[in-house]
Amino acid sequence: MVKTLGQMRPGEIGTVLAVNGKGQVHRRLIDMGVVPGVSVEVKKFAPLGDPIEIKIRVITY
Repeated sequence: MVKTLGQMRPGEIGTVLAVNGKGQVHRRLIDMGVVPGVSVEVKKFAPLGDPIEIKIRVITY
């Protein structure tokens, strides 16, 4: 099943298939290492679940 980061729950791990967004948001994600093929773990959401406030950890093996 394909999910967006906003649909994943804390502790869930997934592989990035695509990086969407425009301008600064897109650039920031790439600078953070969130690129297609990388595994990420959702750490926590903002109190109101605002998807712009998702904290993730890039998993490196």
